[in-house]
Amino acid sequence: MKTLPLFFCLTFLFSCSNENRIIPQQKKSEATELDTALKSITKPISDTTIAAKTPISTTSLPKKQKIKPRLSYGRESDGCSNDNLNGKAILVQLDLNSSVLLSYPDTIIQYLKSYYNNLEHFFPRSIADDFEHGISTERISYPKLNFIVELYENEYAAKPYKTVQQSISKE
Repeated sequence: MKTLPLFFCLTFLFSCSNENRIIPQQKKSEATELDTALKSITKPISDTTIAAKTPISTTSLPKKQKIKPRLSYGRESDGCSNDNLNGKAILVQLDLNSSVLLSYPDTIIQYLKSYYNNLEHFFPRSIADDFEHGISTERISYPKLNFIVELYENEYAAKPYKTVQQSISKE
């Protein structure tokens, strides 16, 4: 039983190896025929014929302008620490176009509410146990956080166009 699949594998490999020997010889002859045909069709073009057909004047060319590379500034936001929980302001830098701020004036407050909720795992926690009834409850103290928000027109702006101070707390 094992000799039959082995026989088929060997015959397959032998037949594949014979085909590979024949194909490169055919390809070589076809390639030489194509090269001779292409050489007979193409002829060299001289530089004088190109220059005579397309006159170039220096007045029509635009002057090269120096383009300053635009630097993209990375914005940062401070994390939450004990100082921030005790009243120190958290710096938040945002790329927010002034037209968006005029259209939606509550954008900053909504962003800061979301930021405040994301910082919840830093807030102090206490656990109250009722051993008689087997109940344990966790209580989170939500502190008042102060923010300084610097608003930039876009990612290439070096200075903020507006600075806002805001306090957020949860009751």
